[in-house]
Amino acid sequence: MQGDRRLLGYVLSGSTTSSFNFIVVEDAEDDVAEGQYVIVDPDGPQPIIGVVEELSYYHEFYEEGDVWTEAIRKKSKPPATVARQYMKGRVSIIGVPRDGQVVPPGRPPRAGAEVKSVLGRDLAPVFSHDPSDPNVPEHLLPIGSLYGYPGDELKAFLDLRSITMHMAVIGTTGSGKTNTVSVLIEELGGKKGVDTGIAKLPVTIPMIIIDINADYIPYYENPDNVPSYTMVYRLVSKTSRAWKERARHGPRSELRPILLDLNVFDHNELAELIVSLYKGKPDESTVLQESYLRYKLNKEVLKKESVLVGGDYNELFRSRRVFDALLRSIDRDTSKEGGYPVYRATAEAVKRQLEKFYNLLHEYELIPQYSEEHLVLGREFIDEVTDPSKPSLVIVDLSVDGFPGHLEAKQFVVFYLSKLLYNMFVEYRSRAKGEEDRRVLLFAMEEAQNFVPNLAQYSIGASLSRRELMTIATQGRKFGLSLLLITQRPIYVDPVVMSMMNTFIIHRVPAFDVKFVQQVTGGLPKSVSKGLTTMEKGRAIIVGQMNPNPHPTIARVRRRRPPPK
Repeated sequence: MQGDRRLLGYVLSGSTTSSFNFIVVEDAEDDVAEGQYVIVDPDGPQPIIGVVEELSYYHEFYEEGDVWTEAIRKKSKPPATVARQYMKGRVSIIGVPRDGQVVPPGRPPRAGAEVKSVLGRDLAPVFSHDPSDPNVPEHLLPIGSLYGYPGDELKAFLDLRSITMHMAVIGTTGSGKTNTVSVLIEELGGKKGVDTGIAKLPVTIPMIIIDINADYIPYYENPDNVPSYTMVYRLVSKTSRAWKERARHGPRSELRPILLDLNVFDHNELAELIVSLYKGKPDESTVLQESYLRYKLNKEVLKKESVLVGGDYNELFRSRRVFDALLRSIDRDTSKEGGYPVYRATAEAVKRQLEKFYNLLHEYELIPQYSEEHLVLGREFIDEVTDPSKPSLVIVDLSVDGFPGHLEAKQFVVFYLSKLLYNMFVEYRSRAKGEEDRRVLLFAMEEAQNFVPNLAQYSIGASLSRRELMTIATQGRKFGLSLLLITQRPIYVDPVVMSMMNTFIIHRVPAFDVKFVQQVTGGLPKSVSKGLTTMEKGRAIIVGQMNPNPHPTIARVRRRRPPPK
């Protein structure tokens, strides 16, 4: 692409400052493609850069009702060489390059002006970097090449300075969305310095990913594919096959059990969690139950009633002896000598809720034993993996091999992690004295519809993690906590949360979801949206804050790297 610009055609009459049509010259008809960038009059006073949105072909002998219709019907083809025939392209204007940026054109391109192929340097004002230059600035992340160009001549980028504004990768099964997330992991795992807009990191962006289908376990097994991450952790249930086998993969990979510290909650949050876990959706009957449970879980009340001397919620739900003491104290409240007036029906409901919570914790062995407290997925662990000087990649494996069990239990794990991360990143922000102290984390989530569902479209009963993820979506960006939602059905994801995503990488989507995608992205050009349901695997449309181009970028995402030999 660093040679001469190739003549592609000539501008037709009727051009405007937003678009124009051009006739394609014959020897370029096989090379022009939708999604290609072009430049008009590159050596003139107002060179204009645009992107080909649509191609059409005209042949005067093959029009409906043409004089040749009957001959064609009789299988007698007319002499094609004497007919008027041509290919026409429609171009959406991006702007005029000026002082390192693109600005709106002051006038439309003139009829007859030459339309030529672009060189990498022509697109430097569009992408804030020459896409053919192998020396890539630290704020840009290459994920593939621009669609419509052979090989990797012109790269497609994401601008990491907007990564804290949240992003979504969407596409049907087999469209390439998991490969795109894998490429994102690999590119971040190869960085040596990142400018995220709110902090300049010395290495790369730490990442935690909720892995539902074991798609990202290869990075735990082969950490050499992500060399910038100090450690790659795989977190699994102690009841899983992965934990029982405990395969080792070298000094930079570590398998850890999913062990939770309930002390990250206060008594109000814990009571709300327990009631929601039992009821699914709160209703009027839960008001008294939750109020009573808040009282019983208050650490001062637990101490006064001699249930829990140390005030440790882990101990309360780890030990059956201590837990039974809590249940007996509830029974006393319903007796004549009870200290807290409560209806027996309310007390019995609260006991059932506590039993369900206790059983879930023990079924999946989520509460640490005394010897395991150093392995807890808690504050110290988050401190370690988000350290800007030695960032880690954490794969929370909720697949069949990593966390066998029902969705409700997986939602609980995501709820816990979301709550912990948000609270800690609020603290990090308040303690930061300058940009060098800021922490950033990319929190990615496969099958996002299961954790932050659109209940109007996708009713899945309990949705414990939904509220916490909504909080991160609306407020997390200012604290450096960034969401990456991955889903094959965007319409099933909460629309408020999806509207908070400021970057979208869109692969092929179902026809039923096209209107929703249009809404949450703020609208796509007609030429782009018409192909959403038919795009081939690996083709993606990038729109939003992380797209360096003000126009939607059509990219061919590269393939994820194979395991090293």
